[in-house]
Amino acid sequence: DPCTKGSLELSLLSPGLSFVSCHASTRDRAGAAAVWLKLSDGDVSLEDVLPKSLSKIAILLSACETGVFRVADGDYPIGAIPELLRRGAAFVVGTRYTIRIPFAAFFFPRFAAELASRSAPADAFAKALNAAEAAGYNLWRDLASVEMYRHQQTFFQPPIASRT
Repeated sequence: DPCTKGSLELSLLSPGLSFVSCHASTRDRAGAAAVWLKLSDGDVSLEDVLPKSLSKIAILLSACETGVFRVADGDYPIGAIPELLRRGAAFVVGTRYTIRIPFAAFFFPRFAAELASRSAPADAFAKALNAAEAAGYNLWRDLASVEMYRHQQTFFQPPIASRT
């Protein structure tokens, strides 16, 4: 199925696993970085399709720069992964750096299959990485490009205002 704005919004509102496989880029939007998804019905800002709460779903970001983020002033993370976690995703698997297509095509189906077999997310992630390494994918060029982030109540939260 093509990845459209409507299908993405529906996927992000459904409980369970949301597999987002579309190209993206990080662009400046009014002085701040924004993730723009390249959907089959046109480009859209990630912020424009995200619900306020993600109901603890798990999200896999599997293409190019979909999950790439940067650290802004004050060590504040900006990008898809921190925004998904801020909105309540149970965990997000994505890339800190641009990912190569052959590796993504190998890794993500194996990771999803491990999750479907009821492996714990961290175990599924490790098994998929081990399979990729055994298949000859390079540790630094491929395996190091994909990361798993887990939601923690205080992780990626804005600082609490000081009391006066």
